Amino acid sequence: METNRMRQPASRDAAFSARFKEALGGRSKAWLAETTGLSTSTIGDYSAGAIPSAERLFLLADALGVPPRWFATGQGPSQLVPADQADWVHLPRYDLSKFTSAGKPEPVDIIPLRRDWLFRTARTPTSLWLAEMPSDAIPDLAHSGDMLVCCDVAPPLSEGRAYVFSIEGRVLLRRVYFQPDGVVLKAGDPAIEPVLVKAVDLDELRPVALILGVISIHAV
Repeated sequence: METNRMRQPASRDAAFSARFKEALGGRSKAWLAETTGLSTSTIGDYSAGAIPSAERLFLLADALGVPPRWFATGQGPSQLVPADQADWVHLPRYDLSKFTSAGKPEPVDIIPLRRDWLFRTARTPTSLWLAEMPSDAIPDLAHSGDMLVCCDVAPPLSEGRAYVFSIEGRVLLRRVYFQPDGVVLKAGDPAIEPVLVKAVDLDELRPVALILGVISIHAV
């Protein structure tokens, strides 16, 4: 992870800013910061048009799943094709409030998504499904009404990643942090108390899914 001392002023380029936002798509800047190890403020600078170094440009292009040449210059393909020529996948969408200890309920519906966009977002082609974000509990990840791209998962858990959990018959969306006496599940909202799951109770902590990405539409 970089430090603030490593950040340097940079000029702004509107065309690069537009390509950056196109490549980021519905994913959050917080996700990209976590994926690349850069600070959220640095990611914000690049989103605003600051030009990264060559090393960071390749780092960002790899994380975003776009060709470095297009990302840097706008030349060449961006890996997107017209919608009528795209390869589509159909993912089930679930209602998180209907989950039980027995597993997922019947899907609410089936939603088509472009395979190229989905791979750029989730980086995995299997065991994917969708769910609506039920609240603003993790505002750095998604807001109420956003669509979560989820992947079936089993332990072990990864530090700092966001999961869907089933705890005592209720579904909880939280980030995971480890400490000597157990696992802390934290929301991004400081008004929401963290949940401590002690080491002796970890068997009751059942991860339902790892949250890989977010599909969101915001007014501009």
